Amino acid sequence: MKIAQVILKPEKEKPVKKLHPWIFSGAIERIEGYEFPGQVCHIFSNSGEFLGTGFVNKKSGIVCRLFTKDRVNRVEHIIRERLINAIKRRERLKSITNCIRYVHGEGDGLPGLIIDGYDDVVVFQIISAALENYRELIVETIIEEMKPSSIYERSDSSYRGEEGLNIRKGHVFGKEVEEVVIREHHARFTINITKGHKTGFYIDQRDNRKILGDYARDKDVCDCFCYTGGFSVYAGLNNAKSLTLVDSSKPALELAEKNLRMNGITEFKTIRANAFDFLRKTKDDFDIVILDPPSFVKKIKYLHRAIKGYKDINIYGIKRVRKGGYLFTFACSHHMTIDLFQQVIFYAASDVGRPARIIRRFHQPEDHPFSIYHPEGEYLKGLLLQID
Repeated sequence: MKIAQVILKPEKEKPVKKLHPWIFSGAIERIEGYEFPGQVCHIFSNSGEFLGTGFVNKKSGIVCRLFTKDRVNRVEHIIRERLINAIKRRERLKSITNCIRYVHGEGDGLPGLIIDGYDDVVVFQIISAALENYRELIVETIIEEMKPSSIYERSDSSYRGEEGLNIRKGHVFGKEVEEVVIREHHARFTINITKGHKTGFYIDQRDNRKILGDYARDKDVCDCFCYTGGFSVYAGLNNAKSLTLVDSSKPALELAEKNLRMNGITEFKTIRANAFDFLRKTKDDFDIVILDPPSFVKKIKYLHRAIKGYKDINIYGIKRVRKGGYLFTFACSHHMTIDLFQQVIFYAASDVGRPARIIRRFHQPEDHPFSIYHPEGEYLKGLLLQID
């Protein structure tokens, strides 16, 4: 396989030397020997110093991805080794749950690859052209190392279009499965792997759901953007006084009801509505309000608009929290840093004019690692506030 060469502009090699994996067009002087998206390339400084091996894709906003600082011509053995190691690192989580993210993209050194395990069913997603060319190797390694009963592909992210890739979705191996029942701590959930968001479930809120449960006893809880009821199940299992679930999706609410009843929770209220409209119009107050919206900012150019959205929804949420109650509020975009998010919540609380104290910060769990050289991998952040 021919190796392309990526030559950087003068003084643009510093981030690469510090092992940041993304190289944008503004840092690149020229590309030689380019033939197809995701082609293996060698990366050089303008002075000719070798910097590493990566993947190049002229169709992508991330034109080059650093893969290893070593000079290699073939990367298959590295992909396989990193995949196996990532799977092994998650072994200890099996005592807690059988719903695990086994590969988390750059956090495991495998750019654009997501692999989730739901009991013995595996769902994977390839976002980058870098690993699109090694799809067969990835599937073979999943079969050999994880021994699943079924594999389903959810390569349907809009990011694939930005990589010049088509959407691909469907059953890949083993028996055809649509729904899977998983366990997480002391809760159970039904996951729809073919129609749900992401690969079917928000695995990244596992630890935060458990923390919510610890606060929920004898509390009136409002779960906005509830999706399939993850937070509400934990609140119900911990004897919340009442549960109000709000989401705009009818299928999500139906699955939320199913999850609640499967866990023996029969007293709850579901409301199909836009969470902004519900919180703005309702006259009800709650001991706990949960705000876990989808990402408001997938591109940096939309950050200003997203800041307004996060501020508005938190203003409405804070207004509905009883004196001494709690707000669980989250953001899920690497463009929204924890410091910026905290500043947005400060402005929201200030506009409402109520005292608020931060009890704790929330993060993504250990099976969603991010490289210390790639802070953009830290996408999930949240705050627990007590409102007076």
